[in-house]
Formats: sequence, structure tokens, C-alpha cells
Amino acid sequence: MSIERLYNLKPLLEVTGSEDDAEMQKEFMELFISTSKEYMQEIVSAFEKRELADLQAAAHALKSSLRQFRVDSLDDTIVEIENIGKSRQYSDKLPEIISFFKEELNLVLVQIQQDYDAV
Repeated sequence: MSIERLYNLKPLLEVTGSEDDAEMQKEFMELFISTSKEYMQEIVSAFEKRELADLQAAAHALKSSLRQFRVDSLDDTIVEIENIGKSRQYSDKLPEIISFFKEELNLVLVQIQQDYDAV
């Protein structure tokens, strides 16, 4: 039984012409892991402090990375977080959204780290 892939690095590798470059693949993975962890911390901190402008900024910054890695399971979620921040109106749904976001992104990061170790 194969594990469902939570991301797809292939389109990014094709665009950059590095499909057969294991070192470049590892660099992309390292960068994604480190920046995603950083932005996740910023999102959680902004959520906890109810700093909606910071929430919007961190979500916006992370959105492009998630899209480059084709983390489709988080696309709607990161857009929703960004929009809540942009509206400057705290939403009662935000705790549940943030909880899902953290859980799903952590699963993605574990999977990418496992793949990184196998490259």
C-alpha cells in the first residue's frame, strides 16, 4: 500500500530544469522545511496574540511555498487564514482552522523530511 503524497515537487523541478539533480532537490526541500516552520511559528504567534496584520503577512508569505510544492490540502486553508488577517476581523472559526493547519503542515513536513533522507 502506497502512502498518499501530501506534496508534489515534480512541477517545481521541471520548471527549474533540475528533475535529475538530487542536490537541487535536497536544497528545495531544506528551504521549504525551514521556511515553513518559521512561517508556521509566525502564524501561530500572530493567532495567539490576535495580531491579524501579522497573521495575514505570514500566511501570504507561506502561500507561495505551499503552492510551489503543490500542498493542495492546505491551499484553501492558507487562503482562509490570509483573508481573515486581511479583514482585520477575528473569526471564531480561527482556532479550528489554525489547528488543522498546524496538524496538516506537520504531516507534510514529516513526509518531506523522510523523502529528503531517502534522496
